[in-house]
Amino acid sequence: MNDRVKIIVDESVLSKVISEFNLKVSKIDEKYLNCYDTFDYRLFNNFLTLYKKDNKFYKRILNSSEEKLVELNQFQDKISYILTPRVLLNSFNLRIETSKYKNTNGTFILNRYEVIKDKNSFIIANEVVAKYSKNIREILKILTKNRINEDIIELAISKIDPNLNYTQKDKPKLNIDEDANIAFKKILKRLLLTIKANENGVKESIDIEFLHDFRVAIRKSRAMLNYSSGALSEDKIIKFKRDLGYIAKITNEARDLDVYLFDVKEYQNKLAKIFQKDIEPLIEILKDRRKTEQDILINHLNSNKYKSILKNWEEFLNTTVIVNMDILTLAKEKLLEIYNIVIKKGKKITDYTKTEDMHKLRIEFKKFRYLLEFFSLILLNSSDKTQKELINEMLKSSKIVQNMLGNFQDLKVQQSKLQEYVKELFYKDENNLNTIMVLGKIFVDLKLKQNKIQNEFYSIFKKFYSKKDEFKELLI
Repeated sequence: MNDRVKIIVDESVLSKVISEFNLKVSKIDEKYLNCYDTFDYRLFNNFLTLYKKDNKFYKRILNSSEEKLVELNQFQDKISYILTPRVLLNSFNLRIETSKYKNTNGTFILNRYEVIKDKNSFIIANEVVAKYSKNIREILKILTKNRINEDIIELAISKIDPNLNYTQKDKPKLNIDEDANIAFKKILKRLLLTIKANENGVKESIDIEFLHDFRVAIRKSRAMLNYSSGALSEDKIIKFKRDLGYIAKITNEARDLDVYLFDVKEYQNKLAKIFQKDIEPLIEILKDRRKTEQDILINHLNSNKYKSILKNWEEFLNTTVIVNMDILTLAKEKLLEIYNIVIKKGKKITDYTKTEDMHKLRIEFKKFRYLLEFFSLILLNSSDKTQKELINEMLKSSKIVQNMLGNFQDLKVQQSKLQEYVKELFYKDENNLNTIMVLGKIFVDLKLKQNKIQNEFYSIFKKFYSKKDEFKELLI
């Protein structure tokens, strides 16, 4: 056989083969790949990899050897549905050292892969490339027996981020009989990791998802605290709810502006080209305000108050006080409590319900969804197939309802802000009439979208609570 084979092995296997067969090495070449992905590895999670070598960009499907040259902007446009609203970053670099190994029997080429990130570097794998021959049959037999089947990119990411999937960072493993104090703190510690992981991205304003994920982790932490009575001490619950509430508050304005800017640009792209320029004065106002808010936010995040809150929070989470209550018992009790609240409030929603009441339901519904998300990790441990299907169905339907309520509130905030911006644009320059007219249309569209959500809400909510009897039975 003269076919060329490629076998990936780790360092220990290679060292054993070199020693056993007395192989001599001579270096041939080295090259670097700059690997790109989003912060949360959206390309990788869609089985794609993008890298730059020799100042050109290439894409490759994971576990495939075929690479294709791409023009970066065109590639980004093509996969915008995967990336948006994230941006591509130079996630890590790969150094590939190519050498020739030989003895009296034969030779093979070795590509040694080293991942480099944040001044740290790790050898992740060795790729042997050889033509099959009887002379090196024994070597190839050992290598094949110990081969690694993962893609080089997967090996690199697993080395720099053992969780592989950033979205799993806030989903710790919980045991059904685990003490409630330990279980709650596991969840909260994992959320703290997410807060810290996004902090630099928030300060550098790399993309809007850093602030979003930062805030979600804060909200989830507060939701868990709201229902941690019995697992955590009451004085600590009150203290840290207040502290985390402060962090949430200092990010509110920046996040509102992020959402508004994103939505306005989306709306601009849908307009006829002749009218697109009329949106620019509003976009400039939003960008200026976002820049001002960014400076304020950075000051907050660099302050002693913020650092002290996180330090005290982390110290608290690293202590353990056994409460002699298993997490399953407490989880069911708390889930039933908040479930009854959202059902009662949700059934009262009509086409004429005040926006304030919709907002109150949204707050309670968030608490329910976050609790369900975490406690489903326990409930899904059951071997009961029907129970698992019910939990997954509840997770899916609760997400739909929460998204509706979130969109409703965003539209309300945007309408309120839009009225402020119209006044500002008018006083700034009376010649902004074209812009003001377009904004008037946007205001009407926002109001219509909000009304549509409210009109459709009850039918969607009805599907959510259609399983109320089965769900309550599960919790009781």
